[in-house]
Parts: sequence; structure tokens; C-alpha cells
Amino acid sequence: MRAVLPVLLPALLGAMPVGAECLGARDLGRGVLVSYDNGDEVRLQRTADGAVTVDETYADGSVPMRLHAARGIYYFEEYMLDEAGRRLDGTGLRVEFPSDPRSLPEPAAGLVWEGETVNVFPDGSERRETVRVRFEEGAPLVLSGCTYAVLDTAIRYDWGKDGGLTLRYAYLPELGAGLVLTSQFDGGEVNAKTPVALTRAGK
Repeated sequence: MRAVLPVLLPALLGAMPVGAECLGARDLGRGVLVSYDNGDEVRLQRTADGAVTVDETYADGSVPMRLHAARGIYYFEEYMLDEAGRRLDGTGLRVEFPSDPRSLPEPAAGLVWEGETVNVFPDGSERRETVRVRFEEGAPLVLSGCTYAVLDTAIRYDWGKDGGLTLRYAYLPELGAGLVLTSQFDGGEVNAKTPVALTRAGK
């Protein structure tokens, strides 16, 4: 497990979203809603332990998902939801890190974190993986009339002979969470979508 942070960093972490009613970390505590060009929606909310709950609903009718991520980007649990928003029995994945994922480094331009983790499935079976997360300075993102600084984030899950999964996120430092942009299993098509709005979530 290692984290690499270059000495020279752009002043990205000090950037603030520009515009009236722009959202930040305080709003994440109450919950925010990300809307995508394909009709998908993602609700993000910081929990009492500092992690971020990510509820994904899909325009194509696929079963909704709930994920939990430290610092809004290091994912350590996921499972499907029923119509009442409860966990579906027999679904899910828990990711065991070498240490508490909440202690992983704060995202910053130029940072690379790589570590060995273990996927634990509902039946108790396990799969080892190598996770690599890379953050780079990205172009600003305009959502709902506000301009947000962005860290282009690439996450690679490598399962050895079983292949792997690559995802791209736009991480918003001022908000403290990542917005998924693309996902691709090895040998599969790239699934891409673009965030078009960021608003406060309703109750």
C-alpha cells in the first residue's frame, strides 16, 4: 500500500465553487442530488462517521444501488435496494482495506494511492484485488449555474485472472465527493454519462 504526493501541487484544494447558491461540504451533510444527461440520479450524503452514502437510481429501471465511500471516493461497501429503500437480501459487496478507509489520504492533484484489498461477498466468499486511485487537476465543471474545481479521478480495480474494472470520476474538492463519469469492465463497452445539475436533495 502506498501514497505518492508530488512536492509541487496546484492550488486546487483552495478553489471555491463560483456563483450564488453553489453547494459545498455543509450541503453534503444535508444531502445533494446529481442529475445526469441520461436521466440517472445520484444522491450523496455525508454520514456521522464522515463517510459518504451514494444512492444511485437509474432511468432504465435497473435496481437502485447504495454505496458507501470514505472521503466520497474510496468505496468500501455496496448493495442493491428494494422499492422501500431497504437492502436487498443476498446482494452486496464489502471491501476490506488494510486499515480504516477513512484514514486514506485526502484527494489532491498529483496524488496516487494504491493498495491491496479484499472483496467479501454475501455468501462469505472472498476475492483479492489491487486498487489504484489517481487524482489529476481537471477542467472546471459548470453545474446548475455554478463553476466547481475538479480533480479528474481514475480508479482501477484489478482482479488478476478475473479481469478488472476502470472508472472515471469528477471529484469536487469543495463538495468532498466524486461524480461518476464512466465505467468499463475489461473487454466491455465504456458506459459514459455526464452530470448536468447539482442541487440540494429533498427530504
